[in-house]
Amino acid sequence: MKSPKFIAKIFREIADKIEAETCEVDTEELSFLVDKFIHIKLNIEDTCKELNTSRATLNRMIADGRVPPPKKTPGEDKYWWKDELLAHIDRYNRKHNLDKLNNRVTCL
Repeated sequence: MKSPKFIAKIFREIADKIEAETCEVDTEELSFLVDKFIHIKLNIEDTCKELNTSRATLNRMIADGRVPPPKKTPGEDKYWWKDELLAHIDRYNRKHNLDKLNNRVTCL
């Protein structure tokens, strides 16, 4: 297992290459990596926008299992972690032999 200092060194080198525009990883791949490292909190509106759907459709998707139920704050605000939401949808799509279309889920 790599030490935290070694990992930080690699991240700094990658950041330097990105800033110098000499990074061999494209924007899509970098976005994928960032999503793996950062928990992005989505409220209902953000989730609808991410899935390109309405609130009514989102509610149906939750009811039939295409989307996991939201987490709730002590104040009852509903949210999802983006990486967990997309992982659930990917598992659902694989289980039901669905494919992604234009980076949007096909379970809509």
